[in-house]
Amino acid sequence: MASFRKRGKSWTAEVWRKGVRQTATFRTKLAAQAWAAELETAIETGRHRTIPDRPFRDLLDRYGREVSAHKRGSRAELHRIAAIGRDPLGDIHLPDLRAEHFVAWRDRRLQVVSGAAVSRDWSIISHALKTARIEWGWIDTSPLEGLRRPRSNPPRKRVATPAELERMMIALGYDDETAPVTVGQRVGAAFLFAIETGMREGEIGKLLADHVDLEAAVASLPASICKNGDARQVPLSKRAIDILKHVRTVTKPDPRWFGMNPASICPLWTRARDRAMVDGLNFHDSRHMAITQLSQKLDVLSLARMVGHKDIRQLMTYYNPDAKDLAKRLG
Repeated sequence: MASFRKRGKSWTAEVWRKGVRQTATFRTKLAAQAWAAELETAIETGRHRTIPDRPFRDLLDRYGREVSAHKRGSRAELHRIAAIGRDPLGDIHLPDLRAEHFVAWRDRRLQVVSGAAVSRDWSIISHALKTARIEWGWIDTSPLEGLRRPRSNPPRKRVATPAELERMMIALGYDDETAPVTVGQRVGAAFLFAIETGMREGEIGKLLADHVDLEAAVASLPASICKNGDARQVPLSKRAIDILKHVRTVTKPDPRWFGMNPASICPLWTRARDRAMVDGLNFHDSRHMAITQLSQKLDVLSLARMVGHKDIRQLMTYYNPDAKDLAKRLG
């Protein structure tokens, strides 16, 4: 027999019949009743599939092995999956898994991390549950249905002032006259190069000698190093070419143009930022600076192609012109 309870603006249906016990949450009572009726019929006719009595952590682990491991950026996603599994949510067994468990998890996480971070974890959980429902038959419905997704934080608008940029280059030991023999110096060069090109730190770190044609002033990025999985060509300014030539004087034996592990860029940047006492400037903020600067030279479609955005609306996240400069252009 089914029972129904209203929780806030949603309805929870619970079915307990012939040893099968399942709950699900819906936006309306009508939807909850329809689900319960369908489930009871399936149980009576023997069409119902038994949900395995195993913890939610097992579902996440399987998703990590079979799905996340094959994604670009799998390392970061697997770390997130492991963290979710260590939460009390990971101990809940699948037959008992209900929306309230995810509400409690969401609210716990929001106390220690940003809404954007919780939203990223939410996406992983949502797809894991969908995969478990459609491909594995481990669940019948997603407990996330009807729940409020955490709001992402407003887009960052942080850019480096000329004074901050100078302090960062001093902290990293980079200047145009000194050979960049240390990795820290090349991180400084990479940031300046990122401002000229809009390339991400991972793309810069994985840039090989074969990817660059200095004579044509083009960097050809293969799909394997691009975040969205699409190859693209990046035109190089004179300043970008000068930086590349300067760096290559000391990295030539290495096939990587900047001669460093991409994973070392952000940690080295963060340590230098702390020494320079520059508050909150991330390496990725170079992308904001690049897109704002490049928007004055390129039309929107050319800019989207250069920086690797399939949807030109994404440019609004990074495009942060100064209103005074816009007023001058209108004048």
